[in-house]
Amino acid sequence: MRAPTIDERVARCVECVETGDDDAEARYEFCYAVMRERGARHCSREAATACWRETFARERDATTRDAMDDGEGGARANANDVVDAFVSYVRDRRDVTVITADAWSQAYQFVRRARALGGDLRWYDENEAWPSLFDEFVECAREAMGSAAMRAETTASGRGDDARRVDAFSSTAFASATESRKRRVEHVAEARANVVGLTREFERELAVGGRAPKRVCSDMDLGPE
Repeated sequence: MRAPTIDERVARCVECVETGDDDAEARYEFCYAVMRERGARHCSREAATACWRETFARERDATTRDAMDDGEGGARANANDVVDAFVSYVRDRRDVTVITADAWSQAYQFVRRARALGGDLRWYDENEAWPSLFDEFVECAREAMGSAAMRAETTASGRGDDARRVDAFSSTAFASATESRKRRVEHVAEARANVVGLTREFERELAVGGRAPKRVCSDMDLGPE
């Protein structure tokens, strides 16, 4: 039999998510099996983001209508911008080839929290058990939002939070934040390569500070100068 295309699998997932009165999260988890290729252990990045784009968009439309009725439309719209940016960010990460079952489950929790607690991501704690892909996205998102807020302060006073959020997740602004983070990662990797035999403490300092540790054990092999 002909294997279903990604679009055909997405259509099945949309039908699964939109129908039924049972647990929505359980229906979402079932979609992971639908989106995997036959015999594959994990879901490809392309398939996962295609499914997220459609299923999260439909949930977004429904929850936004409810928020408008409750007078929370602006805050919910901000959260939707973050969700859309997250899906686009993962889709464009060429170094990510598959989405694991854990990342699939965490994506659902991330979206639910963003829509419940706010698109400013203040609720996000890197010390929780989020996959590193989520940490990296939030770092870029916060940088983009911070830059957008600074730009907004220098423009006409009529601009509000919604306008700043749109600026933050425009293709240019978010791409700039993503590229900035990429350069920092490359700098850390280069610094790490120049120091041999780092202890765990030094590894942490290197990761946080983005540079080789200042303290060096006397018996550490630093290699050629």
